[in-house]
Amino acid sequence: MCLVESSPIMSFRFLLLLFTCCSLCADEVPDCVQELLSKEIFQEPVEWISLSGGATNENFCLKAKFLSYFIRLASSDRETLGASWEREETMHQIAAQLEIAPSIIAMDPQKGVFITSFIQGSCVNLRESESLQKIAFKMQRLHQSQKKSPFVSDPESIIQSYLGLIKNLGPRALSLARKRPKVRLDNLVPCHLDLHSGNIIQNGEELMLIDWEYGGMSDPLFDVAILASTECFNDEEMRKLLSCYLPGYTSNDWKRLYDFRILADLRWGLWSLIQKEQSKLNVDYDAMAKLYLDQYESRLMTEL
Repeated sequence: MCLVESSPIMSFRFLLLLFTCCSLCADEVPDCVQELLSKEIFQEPVEWISLSGGATNENFCLKAKFLSYFIRLASSDRETLGASWEREETMHQIAAQLEIAPSIIAMDPQKGVFITSFIQGSCVNLRESESLQKIAFKMQRLHQSQKKSPFVSDPESIIQSYLGLIKNLGPRALSLARKRPKVRLDNLVPCHLDLHSGNIIQNGEELMLIDWEYGGMSDPLFDVAILASTECFNDEEMRKLLSCYLPGYTSNDWKRLYDFRILADLRWGLWSLIQKEQSKLNVDYDAMAKLYLDQYESRLMTEL
């Protein structure tokens, strides 16, 4: 897994990965991980590599003699934020079947452990035309797959839920939130709903998508808008993304993407405020919230 600072937002939401490698005896690897993997793996020393950078979870790579595993130890507040194990398992399995995500090795929701095969790769720069074309193709493949999930993600419902969780939003922010646009969901398709360069791995010529905990059925343009939001795209970059994803798009397509982008900025701004109140991770959620809410306010004031 690799996270990269590719935009002002990313520099706050996803820190550059730091790799801390150490050889461990089997009894030094967390029991919750050992219980899910073959005992033969731990008959020889392994490397336990900390992958710093997640904004809600702790991530690791376990390097054994012949295989490597990606291991995520999840935070306890994921359900509050709208993520869930059931969502992740369902959506990750769909993505793995479509060959756009690594295969699931094991998981234990009660202990907060999720294990997949480790994908060796590099960071992706979504401001490069080739990378933008590739991620648009992966999104098309997912959205057009006709796969189904029982989990539906409506941006309005997410925002209302988040508003109910924040204790100190403030009257001005609440007033701005109430001015958000209402956008109808035209077509429910499987979506990732947390796309950004930190959740995309460049594996040779292919891109692999990870971290499906927020995934579900939603409007495909909301999925596209989330990527534009997390990458802090300006209007020109948003148009390039939409052109890659939907060649020959109409003015109505652009209007819907623009409004979904406003909702995506608000979603992540509120998400950051909730994390500020609840998370124990050493992340500057204040700065994240300001950046997202500034984006939201700016676009809201110039709404098409």
